[in-house]
Amino acid sequence: MERALPVLDRACERHGGVEAWRALNRIDGDVVQASGAIPLLKGAAQGRCRMERVIVEPHASRATIRFRSGQELTFDRGDVIDGEARHTAFRRNFSGLFKKLRPWGPRETAYFFGYALTHYLSLPFSLHPDVDTPRPVTLRGVGSRRGLDWIEAEYPRGSDTHSRRERFWFDATGLLVRHDYHAEIMGPGFHGAHHSSDYTVKDGVLVAQRRRVTFRLGKWSTPVPVLDARIRLRTDRTR
Repeated sequence: MERALPVLDRACERHGGVEAWRALNRIDGDVVQASGAIPLLKGAAQGRCRMERVIVEPHASRATIRFRSGQELTFDRGDVIDGEARHTAFRRNFSGLFKKLRPWGPRETAYFFGYALTHYLSLPFSLHPDVDTPRPVTLRGVGSRRGLDWIEAEYPRGSDTHSRRERFWFDATGLLVRHDYHAEIMGPGFHGAHHSSDYTVKDGVLVAQRRRVTFRLGKWSTPVPVLDARIRLRTDRTR
């Protein structure tokens, strides 16, 4: 996939450069919004599953979720840590249609947002073949459409990510503006186009603070929103 390298080189440079990424240890912020169909259906918008703060260590594939109830859980490379208990290979808890469709408790919420955030906050660096990453990836396609470059990546079966095949869209400057996937742990119909915006700088690395997901039909991002999340990062400066 040599054709993908110029796109990824430009994207990594636009997001702060590989050296800044390697030096970044932790990203933390306050959850100021988590609305839309998914939080409502899963119970993650209210009660004991309402999130207050996230602390993400992307190189370690580790994220700590603090809920407004005071409870704190950690996603750690596929496990969920709840106090002294470690629930290993937590993705198995979503096997079968009933388990995919049922409402979530704090552990399911921590798993979903934990793997999602460690994934999102590793991009686009985790796609580059010269960058070490806890999520092995195989590049499967590259192209352009309507002024955007896209790259398709494949993850090993059972990986702690949304789906085996995911597509990433970059503007002319290399900024990651859209991410397409199938949220497999929620069932067969959850295909999303994830739009990133409100970028700011954390220790030299460009990070999106707003993530708006719309329902996707094939390549088409519909106007139907399913998730609108805002995390106010603790940053050195904004851009």
